[in-house]
Amino acid sequence: MRFTSLAIVTFLLGLTDALQDHGSQRASARRHHAVAQAQQHEARATLPEARYGLDRSKPIRGVNLGNWLITESWMMPQFYFDAQTSSAALVDEYSWIKAHSNRQDAYDKLRSHYSSYMTEDDFKLMQAYGLNAVRIPVPYWTLEDSAPSSDEIYFFKGGRPQLRQALLWCKKYGIDVVLDLHAAPGSQNAYDNSGSRKGVFWQTKQSYYDRTITALTTMVDFYVNNQTYGGVVKAIITMNEPLVGSNWISLDLLQKFNKAAYRAIRGRVSAAKGAQVMPTVYFSNSIIGTDPWMPWIQQNYADGTFIKGTIGFDLHRYQSFTPYNAYSHDEHINHTCKQSTNLAKVQAVLPVFIGEMSDGVALRCVDYRDCVGRTMQQDINTLNTKTNNYFARRFWEAQRIIYEQSSGGWFFWSWKTVCASAWSYRDSVQQVWLPQNPNERVYVPDSAESAAGQCVSRKPNRGIAFRTTSS
Repeated sequence: MRFTSLAIVTFLLGLTDALQDHGSQRASARRHHAVAQAQQHEARATLPEARYGLDRSKPIRGVNLGNWLITESWMMPQFYFDAQTSSAALVDEYSWIKAHSNRQDAYDKLRSHYSSYMTEDDFKLMQAYGLNAVRIPVPYWTLEDSAPSSDEIYFFKGGRPQLRQALLWCKKYGIDVVLDLHAAPGSQNAYDNSGSRKGVFWQTKQSYYDRTITALTTMVDFYVNNQTYGGVVKAIITMNEPLVGSNWISLDLLQKFNKAAYRAIRGRVSAAKGAQVMPTVYFSNSIIGTDPWMPWIQQNYADGTFIKGTIGFDLHRYQSFTPYNAYSHDEHINHTCKQSTNLAKVQAVLPVFIGEMSDGVALRCVDYRDCVGRTMQQDINTLNTKTNNYFARRFWEAQRIIYEQSSGGWFFWSWKTVCASAWSYRDSVQQVWLPQNPNERVYVPDSAESAAGQCVSRKPNRGIAFRTTSS
């Protein structure tokens, strides 16, 4: 393609930024298998395994840093609706950037967003709220140095400095990090959280597959093989919510990829280059349940490809989509309590954590234009009747109890939003839908309720002082 001067400048800036990251030489996705095996054995011999999600004495209590390095319109409507973009129905970050007549304006806005949306005060507050982990969605374009291809020119590769800073803050405040490859080349799901809703094309090109492997090994080079971060990265998710189906990605291809990703990640980790822990490799179950995966997991255990305690499942548990969004309050609670059996069954085979969940039972701002100008308090006021306030707290307690008792723990989506209160951990705590101390419970079931399978009581054991209540 014919590059514009802006594209050339952006490319050169990306190369300059890469020099600041430790071990910035990119790994080939097709390294010789024998070399990879040798590197794995060296790393295993000198590094402790993170075994992330297996320490039941320290459940994962985390939040996603959503809408940061990958923006989502429903999480900050006003950002997507301004003088340059107000006439467009934007569906993803790619179309938002493309809608700008001057692409540099969009890049400047994103650079400012990266710097201001997550600050040290956020991580300090997470620690104060008893959180011990963050799941950071990272797009592939943040990890690449090459000039973009013609179909990817509207992605901005400017998030690395802020990601580096976030890891240092996590180290400072004792917060573990899970790095999640949230967007893969070609899009693995055609959701807005992949950056592009044009379609699922990841499976259509070998180069997309190879670049995804390279993005993961680059992630290791920059953020694991770097003693500056003190071993804060405890797990890496190979790909977020890949869409499996006859018209999308086949399960066979995805399993092949995950096996290759596992080998590539572990083969790349090096104590000699600064790594202090071997991160656990987590796979998305692709929202198809865990049963289709179990024969493959067991076979790879049996032949020695996977070592027990070194892999896990990243499961997502939302009750805001069909059919769950039609549930009554009691049905939401019952559905949550009943998850314990299946989760415990999977946890017996490999670690599991709930990588995404929320306190919301309805979607917000599906068309972001409907929420332009809405404040957080205005959104809270649509949900803060006495009945809803008490349900929000009860629903939260049910989820926390089940996900900590039957899995490795949880990551709330998200740490914050602009105006979707039940999806903002920070604002839900301030409204007292969630307790500031995660250990606090006011819905402890009595013996009869426990015997009936209830993980929370029907009524609170004491009063709750919600910040606001509407009639």
